[in-house]
Amino acid sequence: WVWYRELPLLFFVHTIVIDVWFYSTHRLLHVFKFLYAHVHKMHHRYTAPCAMAAVYAHPFEFVVSNIGGVALGPLVSSCHPYTSYFWYGYALMTTCCNHSGFKELGASTHDAHHEYFNYNFGGGGLLDSLFGTKLPASIAAKRS
Repeated sequence: WVWYRELPLLFFVHTIVIDVWFYSTHRLLHVFKFLYAHVHKMHHRYTAPCAMAAVYAHPFEFVVSNIGGVALGPLVSSCHPYTSYFWYGYALMTTCCNHSGFKELGASTHDAHHEYFNYNFGGGGLLDSLFGTKLPASIAAKRS
């Protein structure tokens, strides 16, 4: 079994794992007022995110929510180290793209989260759709 054969399946698994982890931890940082005020508010100082804002976070949030979510997929799947390296690079790049401010790079969803704090908690949108926290189309249309 060669490591790159596992890549497509495990990328899918890692994407689901990080979406569940990041959505859950990110939403908790908003729901619990103490955590928001003392931890997550630091990241939300950027109302119009830029790529550097992706890693501008309280150390607790950075380790638990951000790094924890990226590392959890490879840990759970026990994948080959090369698959992990590829995944880490991909995750870092997409996180920066999501904070870039460029709609073409996928930033519109996370930009909306920084504008309307109670929507778009996840990275992939699946859990936001399931739990009713996706930015309503009526508000999204006004942003365009």
